[in-house]
Amino acid sequence: MQSISKLLSKQKTISFEFFAPKEQFLQEKLLESIKKLNEFTPSFVSVTYSINKNSGPTDIIVKNIAEETTFPVMPHLTCITHTQHEIETIINMYKRMNLRNILALRGDLPEISNAIDAKDFKNALQLVNYLRQDDNLDIAVAAHPEGHPDAIDQKSDLYYQQKKINSADFAITQFFFDAEIYLQFIEKLNAYNVTTPIIPGLMPPTNLASLIKMSKINGSRLPKSIKDKLEKLGTRKESEEFATEITVKLAEKLIANGAPGIHLYTMNNLNLGNKIAKEIKL
Repeated sequence: MQSISKLLSKQKTISFEFFAPKEQFLQEKLLESIKKLNEFTPSFVSVTYSINKNSGPTDIIVKNIAEETTFPVMPHLTCITHTQHEIETIINMYKRMNLRNILALRGDLPEISNAIDAKDFKNALQLVNYLRQDDNLDIAVAAHPEGHPDAIDQKSDLYYQQKKINSADFAITQFFFDAEIYLQFIEKLNAYNVTTPIIPGLMPPTNLASLIKMSKINGSRLPKSIKDKLEKLGTRKESEEFATEITVKLAEKLIANGAPGIHLYTMNNLNLGNKIAKEIKL
């Protein structure tokens, strides 16, 4: 399977993120929707990973996508609650599937602090350094243009982020709604001689309650203008039309200012993701 970093060296990319549903009928529904993406041919897709009991099996979703489509698929892999042996087992499983693209993440801290005391990884950089033992892996990491929510201060946060991003083949940002946030972040990283491609991750703003929740988790600023607009919209159609307009404008400004691609957080709304992708002019 083609490495995503090689794709980035040749062209601007448009990609989608999905989450793995727990229920089998939703897994089947998602796969059918993803298979239709062959008509659009995204550059790649990614599938989230969680140990949450409400989350579905990432490996099964990834395997099905790889078998039923023509584009690269990248599983997310979190490390904070795993031992080195467990990570090795997961990676070997993906290698048997001929999957080489991995998004290396720390993962959410568990509510019970002693759940990670005996684990081998404390952050994503440690996971990347471990995965680097395999030259055949194409490794991505997350970037936080507005700062990591657990950061002590801006200076140490930027220092850690540049080390992590420099250790990877490419990065994907958490979502944001102002192009200047991304551009200023890139400018700050340039001072550290970071040359790793950093793909902006964009969240189409459709559901206000979800946006508020995820913005708090990610440390992303939710503009009052978007909040006020979503409060006034009455139907799903109106919300999706607004989200399309906002996301396409933001994506095209980012592309025009040198972004290597766009990664859409679809929330498994494939129809909306496909519509937005088709409207983005590369």
